[in-house]
Amino acid sequence: MIDAARNVQQLASCRIGVDPATYLGANIRFEQVTPDLGAVSRQMRIANWDLFDGMVLSVTFTDGHVHTMEGTAVLVAPGIALCANHVFDEHLEKTRKTIGPTYCFGIAKGGGQAWFVTRVQVVPRTDLCILGLEYQSELPPNAVFRQASITTRLPKIGEQLAICGFRSSSPRFESSGNGCMDLAAEMIICSGLVTERYPTELGRDSVGAPWPCIEVDCPSWGGMSGGPVFDQRGFMVGLIARGFDTLDEPSPMLTSLLWPALTLNFAGGWPPSLRSPGVSLLNSKNCKIDGAESIRVAESSEGRLETIYEPW
Repeated sequence: MIDAARNVQQLASCRIGVDPATYLGANIRFEQVTPDLGAVSRQMRIANWDLFDGMVLSVTFTDGHVHTMEGTAVLVAPGIALCANHVFDEHLEKTRKTIGPTYCFGIAKGGGQAWFVTRVQVVPRTDLCILGLEYQSELPPNAVFRQASITTRLPKIGEQLAICGFRSSSPRFESSGNGCMDLAAEMIICSGLVTERYPTELGRDSVGAPWPCIEVDCPSWGGMSGGPVFDQRGFMVGLIARGFDTLDEPSPMLTSLLWPALTLNFAGGWPPSLRSPGVSLLNSKNCKIDGAESIRVAESSEGRLETIYEPW
């Protein structure tokens, strides 16, 4: 259950070091979970950051001694996360050249967890990207990691959904003299009702959201982009794409549907014993998807492979 934060400062630390899979790969396990969100108000801060037990991640870019927290990602398979593509837009060139490392940080019951981003693969014609990750800190208790449970179900108009993501307390953070990376942020969770649905490749419009999405009447702020959107069962139905500025709050919010990313082949993951050799999440034995049968790949009349999604 969620505890609302009341001006409580929480600290979590992790030491970035050698990949523990080099000597403990066989003992590492991943479990798919559905978090018990309970009652979620329109917007609230999360006090118990370990609610998601490390599966919700803050995306942090490093340029020299300056660090910026600019998005949220969610772990969906061993060493594989999903994020909003626009979070990486201006950093993709740096990421490809490995100029300035990019990390994903999670808060788990055992403390902070650090992942190094080794690969970013954009999902064509969407605001989605797939991240390849390599773990870089101390293993959690029992060497068990949590990952989100995905569903292909299309939420109904009027259905209540919950979104969550990190919001940085500062535009930038300077490295401290002892070599530490000190970051400060809050995790926000919001809820609202589905107001519109655009499940096809045409999306909402040709400019603002030309990809499969739904509109939710709830706010979202910068830094939350790429964060998970959950239904009442705790299954992830999409990712936070963008909010619209209004007089009172940045709402409504657009949610990217996940199905275009599920059939894209992706080589990567962690540890090596669970690494994908280049298969899709839909076909991965380490990523069980609720309603996987609603998605299939077929050959078009032009001889191209295309993904077909049947809403349910």
